Amino acid sequence: MADKNIRSCRYKQCLHENKEIDIEKESFVHDGNSYYHKDCYKNKENYQKLKIMWHDNINHTVVYSQLAQIYNQLVFKDGLDSGYVLYTVWYCITHSYKLNYPPGIKYYINNKTILNEYKALVASRRPKVKTEFKATAPAINSPTFSYSEKKNGFGSILGGK
Repeated sequence: MADKNIRSCRYKQCLHENKEIDIEKESFVHDGNSYYHKDCYKNKENYQKLKIMWHDNINHTVVYSQLAQIYNQLVFKDGLDSGYVLYTVWYCITHSYKLNYPPGIKYYINNKTILNEYKALVASRRPKVKTEFKATAPAINSPTFSYSEKKNGFGSILGGK
């Protein structure tokens, strides 16, 4: 009998070795009747946003299979963050860069200006972690140790200082 707490990730390009999701132990996203790992769902959503952004701002007659092929190559083969791919296209649109066809994304991916601005954006969204170190006084009943240095050398043999 199958375990009732195990679900299968519905993302075609699942990033995990095993598509199974243990809903008791792992974090997941439940969308309709489908279950996704959180990172798989993020990639799925970013691709959907990319399609809409491309259609509305660049070319409404885009070949979606070509766009998907470029997206999959950049994210899954080249190992780029899907958010960075989406940000690159958004940056090209808002800064009037000439981006007319999906393979053109590759030319802007390595742009230092876009990369630095994306890193700054990601760093500003991370929660600031405050670290506090507190020193406490030792307890009264704690043991104390003393160390007397033993004199070495020729003078210690003769009893000199």
